[in-house]
Amino acid sequence: MDHSFFITKLRQRLFYSAFLNSSKEPEGHQNQRLFSFNSKRKFLFELVKPVMDFEMNISREKKSIKGIL
Repeated sequence: MDHSFFITKLRQRLFYSAFLNSSKEPEGHQNQRLFSFNSKRKFLFELVKPVMDFEMNISREKKSIKGIL
């Protein structure tokens, strides 16, 4: 089974939701940024890391299945 379509859609949603969340200002602190640039990068990486791990697991499973067959 090819999971690339699912993974692409999941990545798009994660990046989009992270972008929306990172651009919001906290209530009562409109002049203060919620995330600095570095914490935005860390935030995005933490969201995408499970997807990358999922992709790696799928590729390992494909290799192990090919080895068995």
